[in-house]
Amino acid sequence: MAQDDFTRGLKTERMTNIALAFKKAGAMLAAIDLELFTHISNGKATADEIGAVLGIDAEKIDRLLTACKSMDMIREIDGQH
Repeated sequence: MAQDDFTRGLKTERMTNIALAFKKAGAMLAAIDLELFTHISNGKATADEIGAVLGIDAEKIDRLLTACKSMDMIREIDGQH
């Protein structure tokens, strides 16, 4: 009995989705670890404000906010989260 190649039919799209899931999980865990959602709910509405509270460069916080927005975890309205 010939053994089937389990990789046959494995499409690039599926592999990309797996890789993106890993990145999304990392962003979500970082947001939870940094208590990002708590800071937002406490009125820290911009990357500058959140970065100042956490002692992290606002550009890095902005990247995390962008990742969270892409997953519909937060929304931005007029520059405020």
